[in-house]
Amino acid sequence: MYRGITIGVLVVFFSGCGAIYVSCRYAPVDVWGVGYKVSPIQDDLYSISYTGSQNDNIQRIKDFALIRSADTTLESNYKYFVILDNQTGSTSYGTSGSMYGTINASGQNKTINSTGYAVTQTRISIAYTIKCLNTKPENATVVIYDAAQVNKNMKKAYGIQ
Repeated sequence: MYRGITIGVLVVFFSGCGAIYVSCRYAPVDVWGVGYKVSPIQDDLYSISYTGSQNDNIQRIKDFALIRSADTTLESNYKYFVILDNQTGSTSYGTSGSMYGTINASGQNKTINSTGYAVTQTRISIAYTIKCLNTKPENATVVIYDAAQVNKNMKKAYGIQ
């Protein structure tokens, strides 16, 4: 019986550690380093980055960076944007440690002692440099994004308000 309790506690503990790292959500960078960051370069030029969690696929991260690009364009009172530079990167990191504790089950103390667990994770980041525009250039040789359309369609696709 106590073995079952001990195994149950270990399962909850280790699944709890994994639950700390949530999947990709559309929000500013959080304490875990997941989210978007906007850095103005000049009035119509911005660096937009989005870092996903270890469970996110690259397409979702790219889409969230695109949504943030559209939001930044509209918030800056522009209508269109073009991506001038596109970079993809990843960061791997790990943690290790041990746990020790006592469980009191039915009046009997049971000790848990585990050492040497390690967690290694990789996060993917996308960084865009965007230029905001008020008018759509004729005969452009690059993709010109309509910020309002990107905002509406991409947010709808991901259920973002």
